[in-house]
Amino acid sequence: MRSELHLLSVVTFGILLAAGSVNAATPGVDTNAQREHSERGSMYRHSETPITATDVATSEVRKRFATCVYRLGGSDVDEYLASQDYSNGWAKLMRIRAGGMPASNSVLVRCLGREAGLDEMRGNVSTPTFRVMMAEEAYLSRFDSVPSLPSDAPEVLTRVPLTVGTDPQASTYLAAVADCLVYRNVQGADALVRTKSGSPEERVAAVSLASAFGSCLPKERTLKNNTQTMRSLAVEGLWARYARTVH
Repeated sequence: MRSELHLLSVVTFGILLAAGSVNAATPGVDTNAQREHSERGSMYRHSETPITATDVATSEVRKRFATCVYRLGGSDVDEYLASQDYSNGWAKLMRIRAGGMPASNSVLVRCLGREAGLDEMRGNVSTPTFRVMMAEEAYLSRFDSVPSLPSDAPEVLTRVPLTVGTDPQASTYLAAVADCLVYRNVQGADALVRTKSGSPEERVAAVSLASAFGSCLPKERTLKNNTQTMRSLAVEGLWARYARTVH
């Protein structure tokens, strides 16, 4: 499932929000879940890819943009994340006017100019990528430090996945892994989402979750383990357990 923002411009903002690409499925990897994870977008670099100054600068722009959007439109974003009506959610955030053009005073357009320095652009942003970005901001805006895990907390929550793609069963599987990951190591998941995307610290934090990640996978299923996978799962698990509310 993919949704796009279309604004007039010659600048492609997609490279800022979706730098890198998801690893292809490999033998032994659950292809449906891997494909579903791919649909979530490519906002994080692979652990195998060398970090460059450009990567870090790009991730900083993405982060400023996402933080700006949530700061100015948190209530609307929370409502959007809680809904499965992705198309209307986009329209509301962009304040789509008659003729399909976004309003210049919409939160997304304002933040592109303010934080990304792109007054005009044409962006192609996947729905899953944007939802993960916003879920991260929703969680971080609520907690300055790692929250406690109640003693009676369930390992897997009864909920709808953050994003349901073309394979609902795979989406549900990934959501369960995300819930389990945070249940097994909430401190590690919290530490990971507080690192700068593309940084050495991010990779170290992702590696620290490897044991919990492995224990959350059913024996008959596997999922490729890289920094991108770990961060997106940590984000979904933290959002679902601690920030899945509407103001």
